[in-house]
Amino acid sequence: MVCDHRAERNVSSFKSGNVMLGFMDTFPSIANPPEDAFVIFDNVRVEDLSVPALQPPAITSQPANQNVTAGANVTFTVIASGSNPLNYQWRRDGTNLAGATSSSLNITNVQLAHGGVY
Repeated sequence: MVCDHRAERNVSSFKSGNVMLGFMDTFPSIANPPEDAFVIFDNVRVEDLSVPALQPPAITSQPANQNVTAGANVTFTVIASGSNPLNYQWRRDGTNLAGATSSSLNITNVQLAHGGVY
């Protein structure tokens, strides 16, 4: 069999990810000895090289510790790097704060109940 790939091009919407390639001897009855029948698999990583490589998220500047008096306002800010989109989730004492999903956390009218580890 002769294959001419010159006119072919990838028109699929698949741009990057993992692909499993395989070849199987579909005629094990002709293998002599029968143990020579085979299956070959290989993993291939496909990447779109026209875009920059993905970078893992990292915190480049931690929020500063702050002490404020009751009734004051306070803002905590974090600076992160990595490939977009970056997502944020603020927590207090290990519990997610509802709606606190930006790089800054604003607390208005601070009360004793707001104390904790953010």
